[in-house]
Amino acid sequence: NKSFHLPKGTPKAVVKAWRDATRNVMKDPKFKKKAGKIIGPYSATIGAPAAKIIKEKLNLPAGAKKYIEKFLKDHYELTMDLS
Repeated sequence: NKSFHLPKGTPKAVVKAWRDATRNVMKDPKFKKKAGKIIGPYSATIGAPAAKIIKEKLNLPAGAKKYIEKFLKDHYELTMDLS
């Protein structure tokens, strides 16, 4: 599956615009025709429901979470809080 995230602290208006745009893309007939090749056979889960799923599925030991956070920061300059 695919996952897109905005940085922590992103203004609420930007988050809303991002989520609205994503929902609109997922409804677009042209995108729907190509979606299987672009994102695979996945539906889009956006906002709070997506956050809940991520939190549930990332039930990792504390050491693994720290390793992933450090790896993402060191290799991709990405800050992710998995706690």
